[in-house]
Amino acid sequence: MYDKNTNVLGLFQLKWQERFGASLKERYSRISNLYPKTKEWIDKVETWIRESDPRSGMQKFGIDYPSNEPVKVLFFVVCRYGTFFTGHKPDERATWSSIWQMVKVFSQIPRNVSNKLEVLHNLLYHEYLSLSERLQNPGEELFNIGDYEICLK
Repeated sequence: MYDKNTNVLGLFQLKWQERFGASLKERYSRISNLYPKTKEWIDKVETWIRESDPRSGMQKFGIDYPSNEPVKVLFFVVCRYGTFFTGHKPDERATWSSIWQMVKVFSQIPRNVSNKLEVLHNLLYHEYLSLSERLQNPGEELFNIGDYEICLK
């Protein structure tokens, strides 16, 4: 996705669009493949950016590049299910989210913001940091179900 007004190119890798159910074997397989395969993709794209001009690649896709300024490239990794797994840290060169997190965060961006791709990237990154902090330091959570108050510690 390219924003010609801000000269920002967002590259999205969509992962695991199908459910994997309750199979622990399948879950382990996905955990074992998600992070290394995504890192491999980021490495390849970064090499391509370093060794060639992204404008030529953009022109192949019919994207007009109006400026001589360098393109700012942002990486997004979007999973339908299971983005963050215990014991695995996502590669920080990309922002990671589920489709549902992305929709939620994108809907919170005001319409008049000029650089939606960069704002989306930054908000998703901060959402991940917040989630990571809550998982490491869960604290206490209170909520009600009917007449009962539930406290999670």
